Amino acid sequence: MPRAKKKTLGELIDEGALVDEKVATLNKELRLLQANKDLIKEAIIEALEEQGITSSGGKTHTASVHDEEVFAIEDFDKLGQFMVRNKAPYLLQRRLSAPAIRDLIDIRNGRVIPGLKKATIKKLSFRKRPK
Repeated sequence: MPRAKKKTLGELIDEGALVDEKVATLNKELRLLQANKDLIKEAIIEALEEQGITSSGGKTHTASVHDEEVFAIEDFDKLGQFMVRNKAPYLLQRRLSAPAIRDLIDIRNGRVIPGLKKATIKKLSFRKRPK
């Protein structure tokens, strides 16, 4: 069985750009579907509340609504003090803000922040050639 011809760098770049464009198109479609889904959910919740019920069904699916408590940080300093006093760092998700860290390292004249490890990842971008 013959091996497939190895693609040239230019062919790989063009193929990568085409896939990138397809992903962008699908992401746009996904955003529209998400917006439509949100509108439908709002209409279902409104209808359930108007009828004074918490669940109902169609021919193939049922839906129910319930309240869920969510929390937003009002005063980060107070929350931080509470977490230290009560040894509760688990209240936060372990995700860093890369732009904020880069800014802080710049302010610190390049000195790293204790507890952090720097890693470099490669990113590839595509741009359409001018015609």
